[in-house]
Amino acid sequence: MGRSQLIKSGELLGDELEGFFWRYSLKDGSFVKTQRTYANLKSEFEVNNEKNAEDELKKLNLYSKYYKCLIEPKNEPNPELQKRFERHNRWEIRTEYPFLLNIYKDYIDSRITLNQFCEILDILESFVVRRFFCRYPTNKLNTLFIGLYRNLDKQNIVVSLKKILLSDCPNDDQFIEGLINFPIYNSGNEKTSLILESLEESFHHKEPVKMENLQVEHIMPQSGGDEKKLSQDWKNMLGDNYAYTYSKYLHTLGNLTLTGMNPELGMKSFENKKRLLSDSHLELNKYFENINSWNEAEIIKRAEKLAKIALNVWRNLEDAIYN
Repeated sequence: MGRSQLIKSGELLGDELEGFFWRYSLKDGSFVKTQRTYANLKSEFEVNNEKNAEDELKKLNLYSKYYKCLIEPKNEPNPELQKRFERHNRWEIRTEYPFLLNIYKDYIDSRITLNQFCEILDILESFVVRRFFCRYPTNKLNTLFIGLYRNLDKQNIVVSLKKILLSDCPNDDQFIEGLINFPIYNSGNEKTSLILESLEESFHHKEPVKMENLQVEHIMPQSGGDEKKLSQDWKNMLGDNYAYTYSKYLHTLGNLTLTGMNPELGMKSFENKKRLLSDSHLELNKYFENINSWNEAEIIKRAEKLAKIALNVWRNLEDAIYN
C-alpha cells in the first residue's frame, strides 16, 4: 500500500518528482539541501512504525497533487486560482512553493477561503514583482519563504502575511523609479509580456483582448543591439544624446508596448509606427495618438503614466494593511 502511494506521486509528477520531494521537505520551515531530500524522507519512514509510515506516504501523495496544480495550473479546477498560478509560473516564482503547499492544504481543509487564497497569491506576486524592478537580491527569498508559514498568525493569516513581508518590499516611490529605469526586456520576453498584459487588462475591456496573439514591440527600435544602426530619422528625433537614450531606455517599460504587427513595425520611423499603432485596439497604444515625437523625455513621461497604473496592479503592502 505504502509503495503504491509513492508510485502514484512519481507517475503524477514525472521529472518534477525530485523538485517536489525537496520542496515538500522544506514546507515545515527547516532548510534541507537538495541532495539530502531523498535520504531525509527515507530516514523518516524507517524510524516510524508501519502505520505512521503509511500515513506519511498518504500525506506525501496528497501534497503531490497540490504541487501538480501549482506547476501545471490546468489541473486546478477553480478558474481564479488557475489564473493566478499561471501568472506565478510565468514570473517563475518557484521559491514560494514550500509556503504554498501549506496554504493549499489550508484551503482544501477550509481553514482559509478562496478569496483569502487569491489575496495571498496577489500579495506574493506584488512582493516579488516590486522587488524585481527595484533590483532587490533574490537569494533572500528562498530562506524567507521556507520559514514564512511557520511565522504567520493563523488566526489572521492575510494581514499577518502582509506585515511580515512589508519590511522587505519596496515602497511606491522605489517601485516607480524601478518601473522607469529597469530594463525589463533583458529579463526575458515572458516577464515583459506579463507586465504589459497586466497593464492592458487593468483597463477592463468589455471585449477581452486575445493576448496570445500579441508580441512585445520596442517603440525606439532595437536596431540589432547597435545604436549606430538607427536610421538618421531616429537619431534626429532622439537628439544629440541618442546613444545615451538608446543605452539607458531601449529595454525599459516606457519604450515597450504590445502589438500584433511586430514584423510590420520593425525599424520604421516613429511617424510610421504611430500610424500603424493607431489601428490597434489596445489601450496601451492609444497613448501614442497625441504624441508627436519620441525621445528621452517622452519615454520617461510614458513610463510614469504606466507606473501609476502599475501601483494599482501590484499593490503597496502597507496600503493593503492600513487602508
